[in-house]
Amino acid sequence: MTDLDHAALGRMVTTELDRWGVAGVALAAVHDGEVVLADGFGRRDVDGELPVTADTLFDHGSTVKAFTAVLAATLVEDGLLDWDTPVREYWPAFALHDPVATQRVSMADLLSHRSGLARHEWAWLANPSLPLAELVARARHLPSGADLRTTMDYTNIGYALAGAALGELAGSDWARSMTARVLAPLGMTRTVTAPEGADTADRAVPYTERDGRRVALPPRTLAPVAPAGQLLSCATDMGRWLRFQLGDGRPLLSAARLADTHRVHIPVAVPDPDPAVRYHGYALGWMAGDWRGHRMLWHSGGLDGHRADILLLPELGIGVAACANHSPTTGLPLALTYHVADLLHGARPRAWSAEMHVQDQEDAAEAQETEEPAAAESPTPEALAEFAGNYEHPGYGRLTVTADDTLRVRLGELELTAEYRNHDTWTVAYRSGDVVLDASWPLTFGRNPDGEPVEAALPLEPDVPLIRFTRVAPPASTSGAARLDRVAWQRRLTELLATVKAPGAVFALLRDGELTECAAGVANLDTGAPVTADTLFPIASTTKPYTATLVMQLADEGLLDLDAPLRDYLPDFEVADPEATATVTTRQLLAHTSGIDGDKYDSYGRGDDALELYVAGCATLDQMQPPGATFSYCNSGYSILGRLVEVLRGTTWDAALRTHLLDPIGADQTGTLPEELIWRRLAAGHLTSDAGQAQVLRAWENDRAEGPAGGVVASAGDLIRFARLHLDRGMTDGTRVLSEAAAAAMLTPAVELPDQDDCTHWGLGWELHRRSGPHLFGHGGDLIGHHARLLCCPSAGLAMAVLVNGEGADDVADPLFRAALAEVGATLPDPVRPPQVPAPVDLTEFAGVYRTVAVRATFTPADGGLTGTFRALSTEMTDLLPESRHEQRMHFVPTGGGRFVTGLPGHDRWMSAVFYRSNGQRYLHFGLRAMRAE
Repeated sequence: MTDLDHAALGRMVTTELDRWGVAGVALAAVHDGEVVLADGFGRRDVDGELPVTADTLFDHGSTVKAFTAVLAATLVEDGLLDWDTPVREYWPAFALHDPVATQRVSMADLLSHRSGLARHEWAWLANPSLPLAELVARARHLPSGADLRTTMDYTNIGYALAGAALGELAGSDWARSMTARVLAPLGMTRTVTAPEGADTADRAVPYTERDGRRVALPPRTLAPVAPAGQLLSCATDMGRWLRFQLGDGRPLLSAARLADTHRVHIPVAVPDPDPAVRYHGYALGWMAGDWRGHRMLWHSGGLDGHRADILLLPELGIGVAACANHSPTTGLPLALTYHVADLLHGARPRAWSAEMHVQDQEDAAEAQETEEPAAAESPTPEALAEFAGNYEHPGYGRLTVTADDTLRVRLGELELTAEYRNHDTWTVAYRSGDVVLDASWPLTFGRNPDGEPVEAALPLEPDVPLIRFTRVAPPASTSGAARLDRVAWQRRLTELLATVKAPGAVFALLRDGELTECAAGVANLDTGAPVTADTLFPIASTTKPYTATLVMQLADEGLLDLDAPLRDYLPDFEVADPEATATVTTRQLLAHTSGIDGDKYDSYGRGDDALELYVAGCATLDQMQPPGATFSYCNSGYSILGRLVEVLRGTTWDAALRTHLLDPIGADQTGTLPEELIWRRLAAGHLTSDAGQAQVLRAWENDRAEGPAGGVVASAGDLIRFARLHLDRGMTDGTRVLSEAAAAAMLTPAVELPDQDDCTHWGLGWELHRRSGPHLFGHGGDLIGHHARLLCCPSAGLAMAVLVNGEGADDVADPLFRAALAEVGATLPDPVRPPQVPAPVDLTEFAGVYRTVAVRATFTPADGGLTGTFRALSTEMTDLLPESRHEQRMHFVPTGGGRFVTGLPGHDRWMSAVFYRSNGQRYLHFGLRAMRAE
C-alpha cells in the first residue's frame, strides 16, 4: 500500500481550487482495503469562512445510481428479485410508452439504461415537486427513443422507475429501503437520501459563477428522480462506500452479487480523446472502461452547485471519490480522482487538472459563440391573446401561456423567457445560471382548420419527435387571487391531521389539469411506515361510481336497457317481495330508489362465485318501500349490479373493472383483491379504543361479495384520475372510455334527498350538490378504520380527494374542500347546527322502533327531544367494533315538523334526521337510509 503525502496533496488541491475558482472539495480514497484519505479542502461556506471537513455533506447527484443498483442486488440476494425477469411481473403498475418494452423490461434493463426510454429530462426538471408516483404514471406517455436493448440511452426517469419498483418489492419505498438495506449496514450514518434529512450545520453551500462573481445557488430538489440522483454524503462515509465496492461486502452482498453490478450490460460508443482513459460499456450504475490499461468503473454526479466523481480501479485495489461545491460542471473533481489514483498506483502524476481546465475554458468559449436567431417585432397584445391558455402533454404535464404586452410561458413549475421569432414561433428559454441546465427551444403553435391555436410544440427531447402539448382550457387569467400552493396545502393537511385521531391522511387536488398531492402521518402505527402520495387506501363506498361506470358502459354498447326489469338480464335475481323482484330496474339500483332493504353484510368467501352466491342470498331481503318511491341508500343494490356486470361481461367484476376502466384511465395504483394489493404500500385501518387511542384494526372489513359496493383500494392520485374521467365527460387522454351521453346521465338528478344536509340529489352513482352557484358532484365512503371523501366542481375543472386511515375524515376534508372551492367561487352548505330552543312538537308521534336489516333504533322522548339508541344487527360489523360501540346512544333535537338534528358521538358535527309517512307507513330517513317503523 502506497502512503500519501497529505501535506503535498493539500498544497496541490489548494492551487487547483484557485485555478478553477472552486470554493471547496472533499476527497476520500481507499487502497488495498484501507481508507487512506478522508478529508476536506477549501470552504464549504465562503461568506461564513467555514471549512470543508471530512464530515461535510455534498450533493452527489447521479453517483447514487450505483447505490440504487446495490439496493437491487440485496433483493436479488434475498430471492425477491431476478435481474432479468420482467419488472411488470413484480410490479403491475409498471408501464412504458412501448407496449412490448412494458411487458419485457427487466430491472437490469432499467439500471443499465437499455430500456429504450429516451432521456426526457425536462419531464421532471420542469416539475420538481412531482411525487414519484405521478412521475411513474406519466412515464407511460413518454415516447421511446430506441428499441429495447439496442442501445444505451442515459435516463434518470428509468432509475426513478427502478427505485419505485424496488421500494414496492422491499415493502416500503426507495428512500427507507436504501437506508435500511444499504446505508445502515455499511455504517454510512451521515449519508441521507433527501435534503430535509441532512445535517445543515455541516453542509456545503452550492455555488456558481455569474458575471465573473461567485454566487450561492438555492438547493435543488430531485424528489421525482431521487433514485437516480439524490444523495448527500461526506468523505468519511464515501471511504466506507469505496471499501465496500472494492470487495469488503460483508455483511451486505456476496461477491457474485456485487460483480453483477460491475459487469458491462450494454456496450457504449464513447469517443476516446485521451488514450489513457477509455470507456466501452455501462454496468449497473457505473460506466466501465480502462484507465492506464487497468479495468475501471466510474460515475459522475452533477447538481446545481455541486459535482461528484467516483473512480474504482478494482485490479489495483484503488478507489477515489471527490466532490466540489461549484457548477457549471467543473472538471476539478474528476482531475483530482485521477491525480490521487496516480499517487496510489505509484505513477508520476499527470497534470490532469491543468489539462482539463484548458479544455473546460475552450468548451465554455465555444458555448458562448452559439447565437440565437434574431428576434422579430412581437405581435400586438390583441394578437397575442389568442395563444393564451393551458396546454397539456400526458408525460410532461402543463404548459401555461399568458399574454399581456408580451407572451409569458411556464413549463410545469419553470418560468421561461419568450422572444418572438416569426409567424407562430417563439424562442423560449430557461436560464438557471448553470450551463448544464440552461436551455432554449423553438416553441411553435399549431392551428386547427379554423385558424385557432390548438397545440404548442417543443423539441424538448432530441431523440423523439416534437413534444406536442394539446390546448385543454380557456385562456389563462393573468389576474385574480393567487391559488394556495402545494406547500400551503401540505401545511394545512398536517395541521388538520393533528386535530383528529387518525394517524395518516392524503389529499389530492386537480385544478385545470394540474395534480397536487400531499401526504401526512403514518400508514400503520405498528410499523411506523409513513403515508406517501402513492399509499393505497380502501375508498369504501366511493367504489360505487366505478361500478356505475361499468354499468353505463354496458348500456353504451347496447347490452343493457337501464329501464328494463333487472330479471331480463339476471333471471336468478330475487328479493322477498315478488312485485319488486319482477319490476326493479337497473336505473333504480344505480340511483338507490329500488326500495330494497340493502345493508346485507353476509360473507360468501373469497371465490369467484362470491357475487353469484350473494345475489342468491338476497332472496330474503325485505322491501322497505315500493320500487321508485324514494331514496334509500342500498349497498346490496350495488353488489347486485356487480353481478350484472359479471353476467354480461362473462368475467368477474374485479377483472371487468381492471379491463374496462382501470387500465384505460391509467389507474395503476388501484386494486380490489388482497392478493394483488399485498405488494403495494397499503394503509392499515385504525380504530379509536375505549381509552381514546388509535390502534391498528387487524381485519379486512370488505368481503369480496361487497366489492362492487365498496371494495376498491386506491391511491388519492388514482381516485382523481377516475374523477377526471367524469370531469372530462367520459374522455381520458384523448380516448373515450364512456359516451358523453352516459357521463351526463350519471350527473343528472334522478332523485331528491329528504334531508339536504350535504348533497341535494342523487344521480346514477354520484352524489349531486345542486344549490345556487356552481354544481358539485362526488361520493364518500366509510369502512371501520378507513374513510374516503371525493368532491368535484365540473365548471372549474376541480376535483379533490381526502383519504384517512382512522377517525375524523370530515374534520380533515371539510376545511380543505372549502378552501379549494372558495378559489373557484363555489361553496358547500353551512354545517348543520341545533336550534337555540328546541321546536315544540309532539314527540310521541315519532317515538318507537325503526330498523333496517343491519341496524335497529329505538326512540324515546327525553329532555325536549328524542333519545335514539342504535344497535348493529350484523355480526360481521359488530365483530370489528369494541363492545362499547355495539350500541350507540344519541340525542335528537327537534327543529320543526318531522325534522331533527343530532350530534355525532366524539365530533363537533351535527346531522339531520327526517321522520315521515309514506303509504300509511312511518319512516325515519337518517344516514341516507330509510328506516321503517316496526
